[in-house]
Order: sequence, then C-alpha cells, then structure tokens
Amino acid sequence: MKIFGDIKKDLQSAKQDIKENKDKAKAEGSLFKMICMWVYKLRSVVLAIPVAFAAVLLALDNLIKLPETVSLCMPMAGGDGFAVEIIALSKMVAVIGPLLITAACLLMMFCSRRVAYPWLISVFSLVLPLFIYFASVFPG
Repeated sequence: MKIFGDIKKDLQSAKQDIKENKDKAKAEGSLFKMICMWVYKLRSVVLAIPVAFAAVLLALDNLIKLPETVSLCMPMAGGDGFAVEIIALSKMVAVIGPLLITAACLLMMFCSRRVAYPWLISVFSLVLPLFIYFASVFPG
C-alpha cells in the first residue's frame, strides 16, 4: 500500500509543477517557452516515437519479404583453413529478434539520465533487420 501512496504523492507533485509552470508561462507571456520546456522534459519519449515506428515498419517489411527459414553465412577461420558456417533461423526469430533488441535499447534510453547515447544505439539497431534481409538475399 506504500507504493500507491508514493504514486499519489508523485502525481500530486507533478500536478503542482504543471500548475506552477503554467503560471510562470502566463506571467512571462510565452507559451512557446513552456512548450519547449515540456518537449525537453519529455525528450526521451519524443525521440523514441520515430525509432519505434521505424522498427515496427522494418519488422513488418521483413515479415513479408523473408522466406520461412533464413540462412546466415558466417565466415570462420579454423585450424585447417577458411570455412563457412551456416546458421538457420526461423522467419519469426529473424523478425522478432531485431525488434526486441531495438525495444531493449529504447528501454535503456528511458532508464538513462543522458538520452543521446542510448538513442543513437537504438537508431543503429535499426540496421539489423536490413542486414538480415540482405544476408538472406545475397548469401555468402
């Protein structure tokens, strides 16, 4: 029950902050400053929306384009020379895997104090569905 009390206190303090910021903005006469302030406070959400949208679009694109089994050829250097190992993935693993990696990156962004670095990592994780598609189209 202490958790609900803490949540209630947090909501009341947030409501009080909003009221104070609204009063400040009215006193300054600048709605634009208040909007910029809230966009800065919610920058993780503002940055996460396009990345999540792109990740879902790429997952749906791979769901349509990929065959039932995806074979990834990985070159490996062995003791007797150069060999190629083939990793076979199902279609759903190839679609859901990169989507979950991007979601984990976005979750780390929400938990981080500095938003820019985890956001960049989540943007670079959008390359994974493209890599899986091109690796399945152009094997080895």
